[in-house]
Amino acid sequence: MVLVALFAFTACSGRTAATTVEEYRTAITADEFTSTATSLGFSIRDITAYMHGNTVVSLEATNGYDDFQVGFTVFEEAGQAYTAFNHNSSEFDRRHAGSGTAYSGSNWGSFEKTSEGTYCFMIHIDSTFLYVQANDEHTDAINDFIRNLGY
Repeated sequence: MVLVALFAFTACSGRTAATTVEEYRTAITADEFTSTATSLGFSIRDITAYMHGNTVVSLEATNGYDDFQVGFTVFEEAGQAYTAFNHNSSEFDRRHAGSGTAYSGSNWGSFEKTSEGTYCFMIHIDSTFLYVQANDEHTDAINDFIRNLGY
C-alpha cells in the first residue's frame, strides 16, 4: 500500500486534511452500489433522467425510515466526477460554519463536515461521485454504509 502525505487546506475554505491516506482507490460500479445497498436494506431509485450532462447512471439509496439518502453517480469521465465533487464540497463548505476534513489520493478525493446539526460526506473515485447530507444524528449509520461500499 502506498501512502502519501497531505497538507492542510487553510485560509478561506476552512478545510483541514489528514496526514496520510491511501494513494489509490478502486471505484465501485453502479451494480455493486445497488447490490451492497439492497443487502443493507436500502431501496434504490434510478434518478439518471433528472441529471444534467454526461451522466452514465445516477442512483439514490434510501433506508426504510427515510433517515438519509445516498446519491451515487457514474460520469463518462473522471474529470466530471471531480468537478461535481469540487462544486458540491465548496458549496457545502461555504454555506456551513466550521472546518471540514478533506483527503485525496491520485484518483480520488473526499470531504466530510458536520455543521449546525448537518453531516455531509462526499467522495469521488475515478468517474464515480457519492454524496450524502443528513441530520448529524445519522453520522454513524452513514459511515457504516460508506464502509460497506468500500469507500
